[in-house]
Amino acid sequence: MAIKTIMLPNGKQAKAQEVPFRIAHEEWSEYHLDDGTIVRLRTTATKIMRVLNDDGNPAVTPDGDPLVFVVHRTDVITSG
Repeated sequence: MAIKTIMLPNGKQAKAQEVPFRIAHEEWSEYHLDDGTIVRLRTTATKIMRVLNDDGNPAVTPDGDPLVFVVHRTDVITSG
């Protein structure tokens, strides 16, 4: 996969590589408001990028977890 430059939430640029994936499981979160309205939310990843360190290897957080950048969309449905 091609390596791209992305902008991280902290404003810094980083090199990243898109990672192919498949959706294993998705669920809606449902919230009942006091006025009777029901709000349902679902967030779906549309692209996952593995951030690379200066050596071109996968970057990790200070805790050792893989550092990934996720592009997503959020669907919202309300009723009531």
